[in-house]
Amino acid sequence: MMSHTYNLTDITGRKAADRRTITFATIDWQRRTLMVLAWSLLPGAVVVAVLWPLMQEVALLFAAATVGVLMWLFLSKTRDAREVSKYRDMRDRLDSKKDVGRFYLAGREVDPMVNEPTVLHQEMASVTPPHQVARTGAWW
Repeated sequence: MMSHTYNLTDITGRKAADRRTITFATIDWQRRTLMVLAWSLLPGAVVVAVLWPLMQEVALLFAAATVGVLMWLFLSKTRDAREVSKYRDMRDRLDSKKDVGRFYLAGREVDPMVNEPTVLHQEMASVTPPHQVARTGAWW
């Protein structure tokens, strides 16, 4: 009798998590969509609270627009190979402008003008000067 093999990639991968649904109010929702909708209702409520004394029912249109923009920002993906949310893409662009002229090695900022040799090991996550690396007695 032959043993059975199963491909678990379809049920454990990143795209599988995106396909999982939650039933709420008799509607099957993707978990991410339901969470973004729930969190985007809070700023929508703030918009209604601020604009209601000024515009009454028209404030509800602005609240719906706020919820729609937030859902677009957090749920839609970029069209490049990274496939990250629009929000993450915009945040990364703004953060990258702060790092102009800075150099990072293994997650730490380094000065490229300092001529201090460093030893990097695959399991290390920081920059370590050679005189601080533990010696094992081997010639390498």
